[in-house]
Amino acid sequence: MEFQCDICSKTFSRQSDLKRHKFTIHGSSFFSCNKCDKEFNRKDKFVEHCRKCVITCKYCDANFKLQKDVNEHVNLIHTDKKFVCTKCEKKFAAKTNMQKHQQKCTQSTSLVIRSPQPGPSSRPDMDERTFRCRRCTARFDNRRQLYLHGMQHHYQTGAGGLQSRPWTHDEAPWEVEEDGALKTVYEANAPLILENHSESSVTSTYNVPLTNDFTVPQLMEQAERLYDRQGHAFRLNLEFDKTRNGKHVYKDHLCAFRCLAVHHGHRTDRLETHTRALFDRWIQFAADKQLDSTNFQGLPLHQMAYFEHCFSINVNVYHLRDDGVALTVYKSRCHYDDTMHVNQFDHHLSYIANLPAYTQKYQCGTCDRHFKHVNSMKRHQLKCTGQTVYRFKGGFYSNPKTIFDKLEEHGIRVQDRLYPWFVVYDFEAMLVSIQESNSDKLSWTQRHEPISVSVCSNVEGFIEPHSFDVSENKGFFPYEWFDGVDKLNHPTLPSHDDFYSSLKECNISPEDYDYCQRVWSQNDMSTFRDFLVWYNNLDVGPFVQAVENLQKFYFEREIDLFKTSISVPGLARRILFDTGRRDGASFALFDDANSDLYFTLKNNLIGGPSIIFNRHHEVGQTFIRNDFTRPCQKILGFDANALYLYCIDQEMPTGSFARRRVEDGFKPQKRDKYTLMYDWMDYLNHTRGLDIKHKLNTGKEKKIGSYPVDGYDANTNTVYQFHGCYWHGHDCWMTKNVKDQKWCETRQAKYDKTVKTTTFIQAQGYNIVEKWECHFRNDIRRHGQLKSFCDSRKPATPQFSGIQASAMFQGFR
Repeated sequence: MEFQCDICSKTFSRQSDLKRHKFTIHGSSFFSCNKCDKEFNRKDKFVEHCRKCVITCKYCDANFKLQKDVNEHVNLIHTDKKFVCTKCEKKFAAKTNMQKHQQKCTQSTSLVIRSPQPGPSSRPDMDERTFRCRRCTARFDNRRQLYLHGMQHHYQTGAGGLQSRPWTHDEAPWEVEEDGALKTVYEANAPLILENHSESSVTSTYNVPLTNDFTVPQLMEQAERLYDRQGHAFRLNLEFDKTRNGKHVYKDHLCAFRCLAVHHGHRTDRLETHTRALFDRWIQFAADKQLDSTNFQGLPLHQMAYFEHCFSINVNVYHLRDDGVALTVYKSRCHYDDTMHVNQFDHHLSYIANLPAYTQKYQCGTCDRHFKHVNSMKRHQLKCTGQTVYRFKGGFYSNPKTIFDKLEEHGIRVQDRLYPWFVVYDFEAMLVSIQESNSDKLSWTQRHEPISVSVCSNVEGFIEPHSFDVSENKGFFPYEWFDGVDKLNHPTLPSHDDFYSSLKECNISPEDYDYCQRVWSQNDMSTFRDFLVWYNNLDVGPFVQAVENLQKFYFEREIDLFKTSISVPGLARRILFDTGRRDGASFALFDDANSDLYFTLKNNLIGGPSIIFNRHHEVGQTFIRNDFTRPCQKILGFDANALYLYCIDQEMPTGSFARRRVEDGFKPQKRDKYTLMYDWMDYLNHTRGLDIKHKLNTGKEKKIGSYPVDGYDANTNTVYQFHGCYWHGHDCWMTKNVKDQKWCETRQAKYDKTVKTTTFIQAQGYNIVEKWECHFRNDIRRHGQLKSFCDSRKPATPQFSGIQASAMFQGFR
């Protein structure tokens, strides 16, 4: 059966298709795109169009999805740049942008370095033209001088330095053939010829400098060495002298255009024709846009937007670090249909054929955050500002959980948690006199140079101290006498006068010197080197005993000294919160609603004065800052350490807090509610020595199945549940006057759910202790000790009815 349209006579096999036809073709359009004004009858077609619709630039064929991107494109590409920086000659479309740039611009056009004779690449019509170094702004008469300057002063050789020259003990090639030009070229390009290996998890480059008469076996020997360095399958690409198929070295800086030719699908062995065609197209485009394309030295990043516009392609530039993380160097803001990804290395570009295989991590260049997928990083970069992000999670602070705490949550308790083994070492150094002065007020007189190190441990078999010489050209003790390595072979103990210290302005006592002589004779020492070893070992032996005593002190408190913290304040902080948790103390954290309190406290923290005084002052005898018109008249000393001790001795604010505001008449505003259950569990911890962990002292609740529980003691495998009578449907004196109809209808269901939860927990093998709110409140009334405990944990909330703000502030002062 066929259905015919009565307007255009078109037939359809289904009636639904006929209805859609009439609605779409002959009906009125009521969906209009606000970008291109196109109208639609069907919403699904309209939505699909909006996803693909772009805004076309009115000056060119570039397409964008957002109007702000169009505006930025017009300002960058099509706006006439009239304002020029007087320092670096950079052009701007807006005067304000140029003024902001000039405030930061540090380049100077006054430095011009000219050679007395023109170089090989100079031309007669270039007498007034100079070539400027982009690193230091120095100027040269020709490109050759600029190149030599860059290789000698700015080429980065990396942390490994350069390799040795391949002719070892033989004469250099230019010495054999007496070729001075060859020497000049080799020395200028030595950073390239002798650069070190570059290894990473993705791509490794090995540079093997060769002589003119190298053989294939020598080459295979180098390849076998590379094979031994690898731990997985790899592909080896050989490149000789950075040439292609034996032809000339690439020096035309057309890497961006070669990448584009590869991206267009051209064969890699036939790229030059297509590369040159793309480059010619760019030169014509640059001339039309009045871009500087003379003396082309490569495509700079600030012209990448023009490059995209010229070839209608999105370009993303990445840099791959040695650890395999990709950094975004340039992110395209265009919305062309085609996208090309390239890698930047040493100011050159290479084509990325498979972006997922390129790296496994992407890093935001603004905030250093890592992402597994490039699209996730792009979404992040749209809103990343690089500013510090403040997160106020609220609740209460708890120490970070150790691996043992996490195991306890799953019922696994490790008994032996402490690791007692360690190694200690001690360096000794000699003081070498130097004659260097950095300023009129600061002089360098001596330099520490390591001479010996002693090692000792408490591991069985390694408890005896051992001393090792750091280097053959280093030395040690007595400090001021021992200023050269040659004195290590001194056959006798230095004289008593040689032990004098100008820093302490005294010498060792005669008894101490007699002791040194006895040590010398008792240990059969023959040179001062033996004395050095003995002295160095004296430090590490007692050091081991001191560390063991320190470990014992913290082991008794179940703290592994070297795992928990790296400083005494860190240990003190750990102990503070651990003991506070056991005593029921909690430390509230600011949430988003009270985040302004954090900034109020931070902005009003004020430090005291800090002044560095001379070591010696005497009233009426010395002068302030050596000014003879300002004699010292009075000396005052203040012990600031006592202030810190006083503060430590004061009670700290703990528990939940109440906030008072002027606009509310200073009525207390409590943030934390339903804290009665924590009072109950902490009271059990306090009186019965239990170790019940709950949200207040650990930061989160334990879950059993899908049910979160109020508290859990891993030592007894016991769950503690505190039931609020209203929320759990308990029929008691607290709920007998509830009139809410909905609560009355669901009371039994609430109670049954509570019983069901208890049954499930017991079925999982846990002990359970339950407490109803009404029973606990009755206990508070009957037991004075419990009442005092609960009252001490409440924030002080005295009433200030009718008080004025000025009186309140005056009372605080």
